[in-house]
Amino acid sequence: MSHPSEHQSPTLLHVALALIIAVEGAINLVHGLSAQEDLQLVAFGTAEAVGALVFIWPRSLRVGGCILVCTFLVAAVVHLLAGDFPSEHLVYAVAVLFVMTRGTGGRAPFGQAAA
Repeated sequence: MSHPSEHQSPTLLHVALALIIAVEGAINLVHGLSAQEDLQLVAFGTAEAVGALVFIWPRSLRVGGCILVCTFLVAAVVHLLAGDFPSEHLVYAVAVLFVMTRGTGGRAPFGQAAA
């Protein structure tokens, strides 16, 4: 028998992560569209925001998660090539992968059929 909080924790992480990434994506998008017009930041912010909005809905969690993981890995490579260590992108990618593999609420974890 599972404890109710065991089901609430993955859901809380899922929703909080998606909302934080969506806000960060919107901020990046706004900064990219500012006076400097940074097209790289516009693309990253758009992918982040769209991926997070797709990720937050349980039925499309896997699609949104794939968008986010790919986005964060590309950003990590860009930062590595610029000589920066991309810790925040790697942490976000790992957190998204964790939610994808653990499932959320009544959703089956990635790679497992629903009961």
